[in-house]
Amino acid sequence: MLRLLGIGILLLLLCVPLSALAHSFSPWTWTLQEQSPGRFLSTLQPPPNQESVLVLTPQLPSHCRELPLPTPASKLYDCGPQGLHGSRLGVAASPTAVVEVLIILHSLSQSPQVGVVHSGQDSYLVPAADSLTREDSAQPAIRQRASVITRYLHLGALHIATGADHLLFLLGLQWLLLGPGAHAAQSHRRKLPLTRLLTLLTAFTLAHSLTLAAAALHFVSPPANVVEPMIALSILFLARELLRPHAQSRRAYPALLAFLFGLLHGLGFAGALSELGLPSAQLLTALLSFNLGVELGQLGLCAFALPLLLLLRNGVQRWPALQPLPAYALGAVAAAWTLQRLTWLL
Repeated sequence: MLRLLGIGILLLLLCVPLSALAHSFSPWTWTLQEQSPGRFLSTLQPPPNQESVLVLTPQLPSHCRELPLPTPASKLYDCGPQGLHGSRLGVAASPTAVVEVLIILHSLSQSPQVGVVHSGQDSYLVPAADSLTREDSAQPAIRQRASVITRYLHLGALHIATGADHLLFLLGLQWLLLGPGAHAAQSHRRKLPLTRLLTLLTAFTLAHSLTLAAAALHFVSPPANVVEPMIALSILFLARELLRPHAQSRRAYPALLAFLFGLLHGLGFAGALSELGLPSAQLLTALLSFNLGVELGQLGLCAFALPLLLLLRNGVQRWPALQPLPAYALGAVAAAWTLQRLTWLL
């Protein structure tokens, strides 16, 4: 009966667009390059390898006026002596939709400014010129490094918070360790579940940090249309592990599973980081900050999910027939993602 229910969940998920659920941080990119004092070349681009029917319109302050430009892919704006300092930048989408947009502002006299906005919802405030001048004249290197750290910490945490596939994999790992089927594996171990959970997260962190750094530094560059289906398959494999009896399962070594699949998920993180770009002058700082942001996001998720998973475990222990249901739900979603991410083969 539960197998039929799992098949039914899979068919239902295949009938709905899971692209929104399987969302990773793949924003539009709005680049503003100051060509001469007060004049900015504006380029708005969709995420790579993604088709979109949306039309996004940049929203600049009222003192900026558009100048004729022969290139249709970009626009040129004259914002006068004030430039964009102290102004708000936003984006409107047509038809109405909420789209993430990464704003990258390159000015002639300051370090690049980066912000993330959601179309029609919020805006990015460009720092005022006097504050930037005071900070730059005092400690330019320290200020620039602090700006990069803050920026990429935020982007790393945002990526893990909006990446449903990574979140689901982490939840599956926690359930592998804390669920009813894990009791047999823990009965002969002296380690507390919390200690094993920290070990698991450390293994996952170490693994994806290695491949994230390797991909970001261009030592490896696997195509995204291969990495993304494999990430979905890793979740499907994890769901299968949750259904296997302990004697036949690798649930006794969850840290090993976390490390092996963490190598794969790190390539997914690197794909998002390549879209954001890394400042050449602060390459290592940006890479470490992005990775730390991902880790903080993971810890926040696990801390939030832990009491909920313990409540779920108590529930399925009272009704043993429901015990396989989380694994079937996890596997159904992962199978649907895998099929949708392999459509490029057709």
